[in-house]
Amino acid sequence: STDNGKHAMTIILRDAKQSEAALLNQLGIRLYTHHLQHYWDSKEEMNEYLQQEYSLHTIQHSLNDPAVSWYIVESSTPVGFLKVTWRCHIPGTRQEGTLLNKLYLSPDETGKNYGRQILDAIAEKARERGNDYLWLEVHEHNKRARQFYEKQGMVFIQDFFHKTSTSDVKVHILGKNL
Repeated sequence: STDNGKHAMTIILRDAKQSEAALLNQLGIRLYTHHLQHYWDSKEEMNEYLQQEYSLHTIQHSLNDPAVSWYIVESSTPVGFLKVTWRCHIPGTRQEGTLLNKLYLSPDETGKNYGRQILDAIAEKARERGNDYLWLEVHEHNKRARQFYEKQGMVFIQDFFHKTSTSDVKVHILGKNL
């Protein structure tokens, strides 16, 4: 390994404050684009989606919603973010659980075990709120993400389609008991 014997980096997961909406807006657009732009056929559609999900207004509104939490992931500086909806039904099922809506890390911060630390922390927070199930969606072509989540004990539940103006985007829904 290339860490010269130093311990694995620890990260801090902290609640995003309303005053950090602009930071989440920037991180969201930058990291989503980096990781997922190649899955979009249309740049216009991707930009529409980014506006929907990461506009300042959307994030400010979302930060005020008690059903949702945004977190900033920091090592020495912010290196990523996540968004969680604490109680959410899996589409087309009666199963309810904590939905990990978004988890993105800066490209140079992947492969450092942060993902596992973050998932463990979210599972803990979900359990504290009385939730016993964690689920998420992974884009059908994002094989690395699916493999990562399966390594963390998540299992495939079903496929789901999100409609855009020109296509159906297929995602895999994965979940696990906490």
